[in-house]
Amino acid sequence: MCLSKREWRTHLIGIVRTNRSYVESENYTISAYTPRARYDVMHIMYFTTAYESGIFGNRIHEEFLERLHAAGHAVSVFVPDAKRRGGARLTLAAGPVPVARAAVSANRLDRVANLLSGRLVHYDYFATVLRSYCAYVRAHPEIDLVHVESVYPLGAVAALAGGRPFVPTIRGGDLIADDAIAYGFARFRSVRWLLRLTFARAALVRAVSPGARDMAIRYGCPPDKIVVVPRHLRDDCFVEDVAAARTKCRQLIEERHKLMDRKIVVAVGRLLPVKGFDDLIRALPMLLQRVPDTTVLICGPNRTDPQLGDYASYLRRLMNEREVGHRVVLVGAVPPEQMAEYLAAADAVAVPSLIEGGNKILVEGAALGTPFVATQTAGTIGFFDESHGFSIPPRNPERLAVALADLLSDQEAWQRKSAACLNQRVQFHADHVTTEMLQLYQDVLQHRHAVPYGHSSTNSDQNERLNV
Repeated sequence: MCLSKREWRTHLIGIVRTNRSYVESENYTISAYTPRARYDVMHIMYFTTAYESGIFGNRIHEEFLERLHAAGHAVSVFVPDAKRRGGARLTLAAGPVPVARAAVSANRLDRVANLLSGRLVHYDYFATVLRSYCAYVRAHPEIDLVHVESVYPLGAVAALAGGRPFVPTIRGGDLIADDAIAYGFARFRSVRWLLRLTFARAALVRAVSPGARDMAIRYGCPPDKIVVVPRHLRDDCFVEDVAAARTKCRQLIEERHKLMDRKIVVAVGRLLPVKGFDDLIRALPMLLQRVPDTTVLICGPNRTDPQLGDYASYLRRLMNEREVGHRVVLVGAVPPEQMAEYLAAADAVAVPSLIEGGNKILVEGAALGTPFVATQTAGTIGFFDESHGFSIPPRNPERLAVALADLLSDQEAWQRKSAACLNQRVQFHADHVTTEMLQLYQDVLQHRHAVPYGHSSTNSDQNERLNV
């Protein structure tokens, strides 16, 4: 099926507009939305790509939403469901925070739309998520504002749909464009256009780090539209007796990996070029010259890179070339509930990423008192300074080795940095982040965007400039 880009676009738009009986089904009764004069109690819809109650990885979402609910606000979750085949288009799970799941691959028409979406805008479910979102928002006039968990693809969905003010969260990967390592949505022209549209139509934009803010500005987001609010850490990251927790975790990891009397450096992430683990391996021979008892634990699931193939195999070849295979452990995927054990056990957290919008491992390690060596492009490093760890340029194994050696060989300096990291962690507590996000929502509803997209002259001007 050989179609031009214009033909792909025409087909995609046509599919989004089809199946109107679905929009007007009993689950999607269309109602009118009218902005209110006051928002003492807000109804916030949390729009995310995945939400599975009871799973450890979902706790960061649940803890945030529970706090919004405890503050007296109505909260609901809207999430696409790509697994369900047939049956009702929409399922609702009741509770203090109700969860609506919209089937986005339920039948053959959906799957054709998904194929077209993948070809045109590089996110398979874009058209079907857009259709579901439009229908749901139109059916629920009580929703005041949409919290969107990405700029792309979900922020672009909210921008095209209109109907409510929305605040997208810049996560990082949605704004990365690196052709050399084939990484990031923003490599694609259609996505870059949708990013500009999203920034133009968003009420405000939440950046999870100073680095993410800088990335958004490079893609045309007005600086005064961006508010930096970090992601909060899970409650279990805030240990009262940190020293006791570190001792216990150290014993666990030493026994698990047979690492008695070693300096332990932990690096975490999917095995992909963007994480810079190859630079960490290249740095290791120089590091071992100064700190010969060092072992590096690389924690994360393996991935296949388009250029390098199986990435774990590539890293092993590099270890053998550098003769450091005996000092590197590829741990593999670590259950989320065990990650704190590795971070608390470490003498240093290494974050050699080429570019990231919001590396959470750096922050989680700091909250457990582990200093870091991180690249200047790691995103969340902007919340810290030299009193907490070391900042180095990306793609510089020599500087990485020197910084790790300096950190591991000076115990007094290590203690000072560890204490400074612990003092900094309060800004990442869920209570603090929730307070900042509530202020952001109030600012949107009371001062920035009292009427939904489509009714404001400001947005009309933006549309004219973007030719949408």
